[in-house]
Amino acid sequence: MSLTLAAASLTRGKRRLLDRISLTLAQGEQAALIGPSGAGKSSLISLAATLAAPSNGYVSLLGEDPWRLGARARRALRARIACVWQTPPLPARQRVIHAVAAGRLGQSGTLAALARLVLPRDGAAIEQTLARVELAHKLWVRSDTLSGGERQRVGVARALYQAGELVLADEPVSALDPYLAAQTVRVLCEDARARGASLLMSLHSVELALAHFPRIIALRDGRVAFDLPSAEVDAARLAALYEGEQTAAAPLASPPATLLPARC
Repeated sequence: MSLTLAAASLTRGKRRLLDRISLTLAQGEQAALIGPSGAGKSSLISLAATLAAPSNGYVSLLGEDPWRLGARARRALRARIACVWQTPPLPARQRVIHAVAAGRLGQSGTLAALARLVLPRDGAAIEQTLARVELAHKLWVRSDTLSGGERQRVGVARALYQAGELVLADEPVSALDPYLAAQTVRVLCEDARARGASLLMSLHSVELALAHFPRIIALRDGRVAFDLPSAEVDAARLAALYEGEQTAAAPLASPPATLLPARC
């Protein structure tokens, strides 16, 4: 299995963000997380990305319990996981080519990785990756000149370039117009499918989730409300999921902007 959560809970202070979540994501499987704001979608992605250890229960990533590994082994595990954040951590003065190249920082020794970041040797491959998200013309521009939607697509390009065995995406298209959002989700799904990678993506848009994912995992109040094939998700289930009072639990914060990939 690429990802397993067994009765996993996550708390912050006295607030429980996730409550005994159990699910598995098989190798090569693709699933979308949906649910109202505060349901726990971003917290679940953060837990899977090892931004926090579970308060209770068990998490397995690519067959490993990350919290039983030493620091070096955990870094090696994270290098096999690509993360896409709603607000990608892009240093202000960093060029787009370097931001995308950072996706592979963890896949070689520190000095070699930093050298490849400063002087990317595969600029053509990076440019081709940016072309998949319609940003090839931004190859050498600075990150602080990008719009919010462009920053999100650079984050997607970095994950595509990294080519992780497991891809975790937290609202990766929230700043994009409907056309670009659909195109970007399609590219992520097709890339993962072609490589046999697993993909878990949280989305506010139910329409995008149903259009692109065979499996829908719905969260509400930090718990799994339903976990079904997309063909079985009907209007009645969605109405029950989104209606009523919701908890105001905030997700874990996105990682800080550094040269390194986002803890993955």
